[in-house]
Amino acid sequence: MTEAELAARLARDLGPLAADAEWSATATAGQAQGHYTDAISDAKAVLGVDGALADATLSSNQLLELKARALLGCLERLELHYTTLVDSSAGTGAGAQVQKLSQVQAGIARVRTRLATAVHAQSSVATAPATGVNVRGQKRPDYSLGEGNEEA
Repeated sequence: MTEAELAARLARDLGPLAADAEWSATATAGQAQGHYTDAISDAKAVLGVDGALADATLSSNQLLELKARALLGCLERLELHYTTLVDSSAGTGAGAQVQKLSQVQAGIARVRTRLATAVHAQSSVATAPATGVNVRGQKRPDYSLGEGNEEA
């Protein structure tokens, strides 16, 4: 599979969502697979694929994970796109047309969450355990994992 084939597959999978967001798999300056380039690159990076996808030796499970991770990246970007849009209506009465873009964004968020859970459960990439969180540069004891919750 090549990056262009993966981009075409993602475009088919996302269908009307990608079309509504005016996404394209057509190459532009710096974006070899159009709007899908970053999602594909991020998925390749997670799986440790350097260079062209066609040259990589991936098992069928790794290829499925790559597709799922790329789709997840696309859904994250589409969710951000729809988050910035507002619901609108045109006309009144029975002929009124209403766009509920907030419902589209919420639907994308639900699908993205389910896909992220599935990808994580079947991932071939080891993830590091949580070690604590820095909140605005200061470590907060009540948000730290594995260090106890005692105050210093």
